[in-house]
Amino acid sequence: MIQLNQQYNKEVELMISSLNNQTAVGVNDQAQLKELCTALTKTPHLSKIQIYFAEKIIDDQGISDLSIALSSLPNVSYLLLELFNNNIGKLGAQRLADYLKNQKQLEILQLNLSAINHQEAYELGSVLAQLKNLESLNLNLKDNLIEAQGAQSLFSELQACQNIQNLTLQLQGTQIGIEGLQSLFNFISKCNLLSKLDLNVCHQIKDECASALGITLEQCQNLSKIILNLDYCQISDEGIKSISQSLLRCPQLSELSLSIIENIFGIEGARQLYTNLALCDKLSILNLNLGRNYPSQGDLDGEIVEFDCLTEIIANAKQIVQFNIQANQYFY
Repeated sequence: MIQLNQQYNKEVELMISSLNNQTAVGVNDQAQLKELCTALTKTPHLSKIQIYFAEKIIDDQGISDLSIALSSLPNVSYLLLELFNNNIGKLGAQRLADYLKNQKQLEILQLNLSAINHQEAYELGSVLAQLKNLESLNLNLKDNLIEAQGAQSLFSELQACQNIQNLTLQLQGTQIGIEGLQSLFNFISKCNLLSKLDLNVCHQIKDECASALGITLEQCQNLSKIILNLDYCQISDEGIKSISQSLLRCPQLSELSLSIIENIFGIEGARQLYTNLALCDKLSILNLNLGRNYPSQGDLDGEIVEFDCLTEIIANAKQIVQFNIQANQYFY
């Protein structure tokens, strides 16, 4: 028993050392979770915490214990919790919510959550709305069935966070629909201080939403960096034209990463995209992935059009000093 306690104390000391050095902590089993909770109570000065849980490690009791331990830290301004694919039920979610809503000092928050439905999305939004000092928010909700109702509730609540400058949202597989997308765009447009946006809405955007997305980007006049994943949507030439024209109206845009794999625009949409991007005055870094795009109409057996001429449009834009373009060689 003495040997066991010595080993436990040694592991706790190692955990404390990692926390003090602001090192990301990985938790792979229940024993490490217990060690982490003990270590947290012994390091009340911490301001930055990054915790990654392996899948199916933490349950309601575990998240309750973690929340109690985290509550002993009054100065946390940066919190990252990787909780994807764990066994957190309603009780655990409530304990986590109770902890978060009291962390008024939080400035940077990153959450990776799973098994969130529309009601829990509303509750999450209600909690985050109380964190008025948030400057950076990263929510990974991929494959959570929050649907339109949950998205509307979540993004309506998030409008209370007026100081967000850095926003990352992973929403692939959430099935939020047109109504959910409208709420999302409305929330983003209200982020007046937003300078960086990382948005993954693959499988979600169709042509009727492409123009709304573009208008949203235009309204964020401080945006300097945009990472946008529109893979596997149904965006045609018209939709690409609308989005690219809006990017041209983002006056501070200096870095753009745009992935639009397997959509339905053709060579004309690509040409319009390249042309508008080349006209962005401050754009200096461009990453573009247009792989496997085929127009939904027209003669699919017609002439094969090479990409070389389009790449030259970007290459000739003197302000773009770094670019990486991945694309199928041809549009058919």
